[in-house]
Amino acid sequence: MKREYVICILAFLCGVIIVNFSENVTWINNSALNRYSLALLSFEEIRYEEYFLQILFLRFRIVGSIWIVSRLIPKNIVAIGVSVVIGIILGGVAAMAILANGVWGLLFYFCAIMPHILCYGSAWSLWSKEKKEHFISGKRVEQYLFTVLILVLMGMGCVLEAYVSPVLVKSIIKY
Repeated sequence: MKREYVICILAFLCGVIIVNFSENVTWINNSALNRYSLALLSFEEIRYEEYFLQILFLRFRIVGSIWIVSRLIPKNIVAIGVSVVIGIILGGVAAMAILANGVWGLLFYFCAIMPHILCYGSAWSLWSKEKKEHFISGKRVEQYLFTVLILVLMGMGCVLEAYVSPVLVKSIIKY
């Protein structure tokens, strides 16, 4: 197994462990991930267009920040650092969802996260594996197409996060 995958898995497990060690029943029951708080979400109306634009702006602001930081710090350090942070956050949220709701929390977690995380993860994987030497050969068209592919994956992730995930979450919350 590659070193990066091991680091990501360890980061995810660290997030799970951190939440389990800081387990506080009051904190978990009063979190936004308990069933009562989630049930209240099913009564809220979402303006999908507004939500999509907010997500689009937020995600591309993050992508821009990562791109700028990768110009200042070696790309492999940025890729590993961001992967660790994302792994810890995803692990922590998964642990909180399970602690607050049991197995149902795991189902909720996958419906809330998985549709768009597949697109974001694919874009992240492509970007982090990109080699500068490959593009030095003068194939600018290839570099532009690669960048467009990453941006399309990010856009698809934003669409899934804004339009598909809320529908899945609302259908899961009803049960």
